[in-house]
Amino acid sequence: MDQACFLDSQVSWYCRSLSRGVRRHYKSPYLLQRWQLAKEEEQYFEEAVLFAALASAPPPCPRIRTRFNFNALPDAEYSHAVFDAGSPYTNVWSFVDGTVRGVCRPVPRRVHHKKRKLLGQQSIYNGHKRKHALKFQTLVTPDGLISHLFGPYAGRNHDIKMYRESKIADTIRLDSRFRGFRVFGDCAYGNDDVIVSPFEGAIGNLTAEQTHINACMSRIRISVEWSYAQIVSYWKALDVKPNLRIGTQPVGKMYRVGVLMTNCITCIRGGNTASDYFNCPPPDISEYLES
Repeated sequence: MDQACFLDSQVSWYCRSLSRGVRRHYKSPYLLQRWQLAKEEEQYFEEAVLFAALASAPPPCPRIRTRFNFNALPDAEYSHAVFDAGSPYTNVWSFVDGTVRGVCRPVPRRVHHKKRKLLGQQSIYNGHKRKHALKFQTLVTPDGLISHLFGPYAGRNHDIKMYRESKIADTIRLDSRFRGFRVFGDCAYGNDDVIVSPFEGAIGNLTAEQTHINACMSRIRISVEWSYAQIVSYWKALDVKPNLRIGTQPVGKMYRVGVLMTNCITCIRGGNTASDYFNCPPPDISEYLES
C-alpha cells in the first residue's frame, strides 16, 4: 500500500513538472500530446506515466453551446420581416452560417519535435481562407441578434460538421413553434424540413425563376456578414491575430463573450444595421437576458 502511494505521488510530481507553465485548462490536451509523442518515440516509461495520469484525470467539460433566444419574437414575425425585405420565401426566419476567426500561428513548446500535431498548426489551418483560425456556427435572426452560437472548432473543419454536431436541426425539429418554418443556409447545408439552401448548378443550367430566387436570397443573406463585422467593430482585440494565441489565451471564450456583449448592445440601442434592414427591432435588454 505504501509503495502504491509512493508511486502515485511520483507520477503526480512528474506530470506537474512536465506541464509547468501550461495553463490549467490546457494541461490535459498537453499531456495527451506528450503521451502520443512518447508512444511514437517508444519512450515506454514516460508513456506509462502519462497514461496513468490521463486515466485518473477528471473528464473534460462538455462543449459549450448557446441556446436560442426563443422568446424574442414569434417566428411568424421573423419570416414576415425576411419576406418584406425581398425574400421569395414566406417561411424563412433566420440564417445559418459559419464564421472563420483568424488566430496566431501556434508553435509547439519544443519546436525540435516535428511530430506534434494535436495542437500543431496543421490542425487549425483553414485552406479556404489560407490562415490559421477557429470556426464558429451562428444563427442570425432579422432583429440583428446572433440567436445561436456553437463552437469553437478547429479551422480545418467544414461547416456541415459543426451543423451536425451542434444538433441544432434536432432542436428545431422537436419544437412545435418552428413547424412549417425554415432556416436559410448556403448550398453545403442541403434541403430538408429544417433548412433550405440555394439552387445548385451553373447559371445556364438554372431556370429564370431559380436564378431570381438565388439572387434575392444572396442579397438578403449578406446581413449575416454585418453581424460578424459588428462584433469585431466593438471588440477590436478579437480581430488582432498576433494577440490571439491558442494555448495561452481562451480565444474561443473571448469570442463568445464578444457575441453576448454585442447582442446586449444591440438590445440597449434598439437595433443595428441588420435590424434596420429588416425593419425588425430587437427585444428589450431585460427580456433578452431573461430568455
